[in-house]
Formats: sequence, structure tokens, C-alpha cells
Amino acid sequence: MVTTSGFMIGATANYKLLDILGLRGELVFSQLGGRYRYNGLSYLFFPADSGKKILALGNKSLTLNISNAYFYLPLSVTLRPIKQIELSAGAGAGFLISSTAVGQLRFNGITEGGQAIDSFELSLAYNYLRDQTGDATGNKETLLLDGEAVSIPQKAGAYWEAPRLEQGTFFNRFDFSLHAALSFYFGKSLFVGGKIQYGLTDVTNNAYDFSAYGLDAQNERIPREDKDIQISYQLRVGFNF
Repeated sequence: MVTTSGFMIGATANYKLLDILGLRGELVFSQLGGRYRYNGLSYLFFPADSGKKILALGNKSLTLNISNAYFYLPLSVTLRPIKQIELSAGAGAGFLISSTAVGQLRFNGITEGGQAIDSFELSLAYNYLRDQTGDATGNKETLLLDGEAVSIPQKAGAYWEAPRLEQGTFFNRFDFSLHAALSFYFGKSLFVGGKIQYGLTDVTNNAYDFSAYGLDAQNERIPREDKDIQISYQLRVGFNF
């Protein structure tokens, strides 16, 4: 996944321990995201109108622009060796408040019953926190696959193909991270700086994290045994009062 730009805004509270040493607490709204692409051999579980799943194998082209918004509570130790420079480092916890994605899906292949499926496109409009199983809008066309009617929507929700599970949503609600920052002060209040934030937790829910390439011998999805972390680089401008 390729990372994309976002924005952040927040407020800080400082407590001075010594002339050069202090503590800082923050409340930050931060927008993080990325661009996911897959193009190659894959599969698709079509949700039939009867509730049955129709499996097809073929070629899939998928693009998703993902945007996640968090409230973060970072705690930092600050060091001010000289008035113009401040170093800080610490840890923080984040709570996911919004998780959306838009994109396109293109697929062609053959069903488990041997029926060919011509190439078609599907718009994707995901709200990972609100969407429910089968959510979609509009009816682009209806296909008859292996004797089952399948409605192809104008836009598919996050859990149109795979059901929403009791284990939660696609992205985990909590994120924990470490951070370090360098700031330059112009006078007593105005500062500009940079910050790196390194995630410690897997941001995707393993219950939904499967290989896009293939299925196992029982035609079940294959879990991915990886860890998806977030790393963000931030440019900041602010005031200390």
C-alpha cells in the first residue's frame, strides 16, 4: 500500500520539570491513509439474491484510496537544550473515529460451475465502521451465475462480498505508537517542526486479512500472517502559550 497525505490539528498542554526538561500531553485529530492496488489472478465471492455465495476464479484489478481518521493522545518528554530548538519523544494511543475508502473493481473469470463471466466494473464506496453485510446502492445489472441471480450494484459497500463479522470491523479501533519530533522556535511561541510516528500494533483486523491471490484446497480464504503498521511523517506549525 502506498501512503498518501493527510492533515492534523490538535492542542497541547506543557508541564516544566526543569529549565530544559518537561512533559507534554496532546489531543490530536490526525488523518492517515493510503492507496491500495492489486492486479492479477484472484477470486470473487458473488452474493446471490438467494443468500448463497457464488465463487468465481479469474483476473481482478482493484484500486482503493483509504482514509482513516484518529483521535490521538500522545505523551512526550521534551528537551530544550537552547531556546530555539526542542526535541521530544514519547508514546501515544489512537482511537479510530472514521474509516472510509473509494475505488474501482474490475473482474472477469469463470464460476465454480464452469460459467464464463465477462469483464465488468464495480464502483466501491466503503465505510468500514458503518457498513453492514451486503450493503450496496443501485442495481447496475443482474447476472445469472450457476443458476443463481446476482445483482451487481452501482456501488458496493465494505462488506458486500465478505460479511461483517462479530470480531469487529476491517480496521482495528485502537492504535498505539511511538513518536519523536524536532521543532524550531521563532520567538517564544511560534514553532515549525517535523515528527515521525511509528505504529506498534496491527491496524487491520486479522479476521478480514486474507490473501488476494488464491484459496486453499477447500476454497476457503487463506489468512495473511503479516502485520500492517502505520508510519507517518508530519510537518507541523503551531503556537505555545
